[in-house]
Amino acid sequence: MIREMVRIAVWGLASDKVRLVETLHELGVIHLLQPVAEPLSSELAGTFKRVSAKLLGLVEALEWNGWATLTDDDLESARRSMPLSDVSVIEELQRNLDEFSERLTRLQQERGEINQELQSLRRALRIAHHLDVFWREGKEEGLEVQFWWIYRENQDEMLHQLRSRLSERKPGEKIVAFRHHEVRLDENDVVLAVSISPEFAGVAEEVFKKGNAVFWKPP
Repeated sequence: MIREMVRIAVWGLASDKVRLVETLHELGVIHLLQPVAEPLSSELAGTFKRVSAKLLGLVEALEWNGWATLTDDDLESARRSMPLSDVSVIEELQRNLDEFSERLTRLQQERGEINQELQSLRRALRIAHHLDVFWREGKEEGLEVQFWWIYRENQDEMLHQLRSRLSERKPGEKIVAFRHHEVRLDENDVVLAVSISPEFAGVAEEVFKKGNAVFWKPP
């Protein structure tokens, strides 16, 4: 009588080969096919290890974690399409991985640069938003508006020096229009907005540059 049979595939460690075969016999498996793999030379085995390590590194760099989605059919198809006992296949695989690694490195660098530019634009937008009203009011009053990137610890001293310079006017000269507004970027840096009479704009520029401030222009 012909009985219905099922085909199974078992993957395990080579060191457990004998125990696996014995277990299958005990379960009544009557037809056993054991694939015979050709032994790799020491040189080829070393190359294969390097390629494997590089491949795993690229997979990690790509943040791929879909191992659970791989099926036995996927693995078997990969084995058939890439006979790893063939030296030329491994060498070609290594060349392809090297090229892909170089492209991936360039893309990661470009992504990092783009992220830095994006952060800079976001910060500039935040600064411009905070200083928009101050800038408009100064322009409406005919004042010159300057923006300076300064160290917060130097702010009070520079403002004190600027006020002192502006107070050194001769009798009869008009009072200098001067206002300021600050936007703190972090614990150390501040963007200081200054609106001042146009004829004294050079004085403000001289004081701030002397204090190592950097002129900032909104985007």
